[in-house]
Amino acid sequence: MAKGIPVRGTEATIYEPTEKYKSWRITYIDRATNKRKTTSGGKTREEAEDKARHLSGEYVEGWRNGDTPPTLQETVDLWLTANRSEWSSRTYDHYSYLAAKFTERYGSRPITQVSPVDIAKVDFRGHSRGQQEKARTLLRGILRHSGGWLERDPIRIEKKVESLVRAIALSGNASGKRNQKVERGDIPSSKFVAALIITANHTLQQGPLNDPEYTDIDKRSGLPHYRSGSVRSESGTGLVHPLEDRFIRGLPAEWTESHRRGIPKHYKNPEGRRRAETMELASRYRQIGLAVALGAGGGLRIGEVLALRVRHFLEPADVSLIHSLNWELGATNSDGSLNYSGRLDVSEQASQGSRGKIWITGTKGVEKSRIVHLPAFLPNWNSTGYGSQRPLIERSEPRFEDRSISLWEATEEESIRLWRAGFTPLNYLLWLRLKELWNHPAIKHRNSLGARIKDFRELLMFPTRNPARTRATGTPMVQIDPGWRKSIALVEGDGTYQAQSNYAKHANTLYDYVEQEFDEHPEHRTNAKGRKGWTHHGLRHWAVSSRIQAGVPLPLIAREMGHHDSSFTLERYGHVMDQGVGPGGFEY
Repeated sequence: MAKGIPVRGTEATIYEPTEKYKSWRITYIDRATNKRKTTSGGKTREEAEDKARHLSGEYVEGWRNGDTPPTLQETVDLWLTANRSEWSSRTYDHYSYLAAKFTERYGSRPITQVSPVDIAKVDFRGHSRGQQEKARTLLRGILRHSGGWLERDPIRIEKKVESLVRAIALSGNASGKRNQKVERGDIPSSKFVAALIITANHTLQQGPLNDPEYTDIDKRSGLPHYRSGSVRSESGTGLVHPLEDRFIRGLPAEWTESHRRGIPKHYKNPEGRRRAETMELASRYRQIGLAVALGAGGGLRIGEVLALRVRHFLEPADVSLIHSLNWELGATNSDGSLNYSGRLDVSEQASQGSRGKIWITGTKGVEKSRIVHLPAFLPNWNSTGYGSQRPLIERSEPRFEDRSISLWEATEEESIRLWRAGFTPLNYLLWLRLKELWNHPAIKHRNSLGARIKDFRELLMFPTRNPARTRATGTPMVQIDPGWRKSIALVEGDGTYQAQSNYAKHANTLYDYVEQEFDEHPEHRTNAKGRKGWTHHGLRHWAVSSRIQAGVPLPLIAREMGHHDSSFTLERYGHVMDQGVGPGGFEY
C-alpha cells in the first residue's frame, strides 16, 4: 500500500494515484461525526491538499467554488449527504425535516451571511425542549462541517458556530427537563386503568359486565338503554369504583358524537347508516380497551401496539388448534396443553415521523425485538399487597388452586366473574378481538383453511377504519428502511397502519372522561399549555411498577420492557419497591 502524505495543519492524509486508484485519495476526520472517511482528491497533489484542508474545516481560498461561499441549503445538503450512510432512513427523514426549518427561510443565503438574529427567527416554540436541543445539535453539526467558510482559526470557528447555535431559544430551563426517575404521580392508579378498560368495552354497546335484565338496545339508534342506576361516589375522593354505572354504561353519547362522520342527505336509510356507524365505533372502542390492556399488561408503547398483527401472538399451529376447538376461550387440547400462554413477539413499531409519515421500524431500545409475556389477568385493582395475585384469584375461582392449570385456561364465564371481582381479563379481551378478526369479511370466505390462516395471521390488530391505499406493488403507503425484512403487506379489504394521532383522537376522549370522573391527573403534565391528561405511555409505567410489586426479578423486567439493563430499570422505578411495605409498616 502506498505511503500516505500528511497534510500539514490537519489530521488528513493524501495518497498518490496507483494502478487501482487513478486519482489522488484523501483520508480525513469528518468534523460532524468525528469519524475517519476516505474520498477522491482529484488529479494533482495541490488539488488533493486543498480539498483535504477544506474537508478538515479550513478556509481554502478559491477552492472549487472560487471565493463564493456555499448557501445554507448547499451546506445542509453537503452535511446530510456526508452522513447519510450512518443513519437509518427514519433518522435521515427527521433530520431533513428539522433542517428544513432553517432552509425554508434562509436556504438561498450564503452561509457567511447567516447571523444569530436570523437563527432566532426560526420558530421552535411549538416543539418540546428535547426537540429544541436536538435542533441545536443538528445546526452545530451542519455549521461545523463547513466551518472553514465562517472563520479561518479553529477556535474562532467554534465560537462563531456556538453563537449561531445558541440563538435557538430553549423553553424553560435545564431544571425543567424530564426527570429520569418516574414519579409516583406519573403512574396511574390501578382503579383508573381498570375504569379505562371497562368504559371502553361498554361504550355504544352492551358490554360483558352489563346485566342483560336491566339493559335494552334501542332499535332505532343501536345504543344501549339502561333501566337501573347505582350509587355514585363523589369524583376526586379516591373512592371512585371501576364498576360504577358511570363506567359500566360507557362514554356518554355527547362524548362520542364528535367521532361520527355524519350522514349525507342523499342516504335513503339514515337510521341504518347510523346503526352501522354505532357498531363501527363500538368496535373501535373495544380495540382501544384492548390497547390499554396491552399497555398495562405488557408495557407496550403505543407505536408497538399499532404495529401488532395476529402473527405476533399466534403461530400457524396455534391458530389451527384454536380453530379445531371452535375458538372456545381457555380451551385446551386433548392432552391438556394450552393454545396460548401469553407469549408476544414485540419486534415492530409504527412511528409517526415528519410530515405525517408512518415509519415501520424495529422497536426502541438496545435490542430491536423482544419477547413479552402477558398476564392473563391484570393485578386486582383493590390489591396493594406485594407478590403474586394467584392466591387472590384462587379464592374467587377454586379451580385454580391446582397450580398446573394456567390462568390462560380460564373460561369466558370464569373471566367475567374474575373481572367483577377486580381482575381485568386480558385473556378475554384478546380472545374477543382475535375471534372478531377470524370472522373478518376479508378472509372469512377463503377457499382453504390454510389460506385463511395465512391471511388471518397478517391482519393488523388495530387497523384504520378505512380500507388501505396501497402502492402498485400492493404494499401500504408507509416508510421502511431498505434492509427491512419483515412483511408489511396488507390483506386486501382490511385497513392499514393507524397513525398515532388518529388513534389519539378516540383514545384521548376515553382518557379525559375517566380522568374527569376520578379527578386524577399525571404529575408531569400539570403545567402543560395544551392537554394535561393521561396518555398511553403512563400505562407502560404502570406495567413496570406492577411487575416490581409482584416480585418479578429486575433483569427479567428490563429484558421484557426493552431497557438497556436492570440498573436503568432500578434508576427509573426503584422507588416503587417500598410500596411492598404493608400498611402496618416495615417488618422483617
